[in-house]
Amino acid sequence: MELVKQQGSQNRKPARVASSTAKLDILIAHNERLEVSIGRLADSVHQLAISSVRFEEKSSAQEVRISELERRNGELEVTVARLEENRLTQQYWMREIAGKVLVPVVIGILMLSGWLYVKASN
Repeated sequence: MELVKQQGSQNRKPARVASSTAKLDILIAHNERLEVSIGRLADSVHQLAISSVRFEEKSSAQEVRISELERRNGELEVTVARLEENRLTQQYWMREIAGKVLVPVVIGILMLSGWLYVKASN
């Protein structure tokens, strides 16, 4: 087993070591990309904040509209209730008038016409 390990280690090539200037250049490039990404992220966060404020403004305006509609709805319900009460009152008075005035008048007219018919026949 030791022989296999020794042979494996002999076949490997030594890793290349980059110079410190090249490493520094790589780090600078990564740093510049990170700065660009951070700038983009900051812009996105700023746009998100602006959108959030706009949404809150629109949401507040919608709440005002909703409360106005609810108020109007309440007024309409009161109006409908009053109209229904008026309708029922009118129906009551029409029944009262028909029952106490019109029916006796019609009966009287029929009796009068019957009496006139009999009188005219004699």
